[in-house]
Amino acid sequence: MKKLLLGIFAVAAMASCAKEQTIATVKQEAIAFSNFVQHTKVVDPSFNNDTNPLQAFYVWGFVNAPSGVVFDQELVEYDATTAAWTYQNLAYWAPGKTYHFAALAPVNNDKIGVTLANGNLMSADGVLGTVTFENVDGTVDVLYAEDDVTTPTTIPDDPEEVELTFNHLLSKIKFTFTNGLVNENSSMVVSNVKMVVPANGTVDLAVKPFVWTLTGTETTELVFGKAVDANGSENLAPAGVGVIENERLTIPTAATESLTITFDVTIYNGDQVAQTIPMTSVLTGKTLEAGKSYNLTANLTADKLGLKKIDFTVLVNDWVPETNDIEI
Repeated sequence: MKKLLLGIFAVAAMASCAKEQTIATVKQEAIAFSNFVQHTKVVDPSFNNDTNPLQAFYVWGFVNAPSGVVFDQELVEYDATTAAWTYQNLAYWAPGKTYHFAALAPVNNDKIGVTLANGNLMSADGVLGTVTFENVDGTVDVLYAEDDVTTPTTIPDDPEEVELTFNHLLSKIKFTFTNGLVNENSSMVVSNVKMVVPANGTVDLAVKPFVWTLTGTETTELVFGKAVDANGSENLAPAGVGVIENERLTIPTAATESLTITFDVTIYNGDQVAQTIPMTSVLTGKTLEAGKSYNLTANLTADKLGLKKIDFTVLVNDWVPETNDIEI
């Protein structure tokens, strides 16, 4: 198994958002929600505003103090017909009050757990508490949002919605490989890209930026697939660049953690397989932060692949001495 050190590059940071909003200007109006997901084509498993929009979330909320419960893990779902977020246990604005809201997605996932900050209540400053997560295959995104609302003394006929900007609690990983060989008659296929990462962790939502604590030593293997170039071809020509088919999500880790990456490199000469080289890389000394996307890059040169170039030794044979005369 050849060893290879991959480069790592953070390409996007998702800022935490917990803002105060004041409703502009007494009539009972139901509390309504709007949402926006912070986000950065390979297959992206995370929630975003385009290819995989959020469809549901849980919301918690209180008025004035944590004991003034307004929502307790209320299911809020998007209604495509009305283009609105709906929920069953309707709540209404009261004038001159301060509300705190916290939301978590996805819903109905038994790998995500919540422990409220104050027993069975939120914290006094509107923080939900702690979240536990078991990563299985890197395809489950975890989102969190907070919002504070102070109502005026008169509730308007059309009050503003609670604006929830969700932030990703996990890290997102992708891979980019470059064919570093120079023989124009050869090509390269990078396949079976996998990464071993921690399976379990906990994040305290009161601490920002979000920092995860790993729980236990169990790991899981994330499967990324193979590299394809801009034309969708898996055969990378010399200097060709391939991006792995799938992005995966992982629990953020400190620089003290080691993450093992494996993949296969198959070298072709013409249409014939010359050899397949199993590769491994242990990523160390790198911090993966919540809400950030990382591109792990490798230029697969002959030296890194352990290849030995074909050399030539040239010798010109002497003439064979004549042994017979030829009469002409």
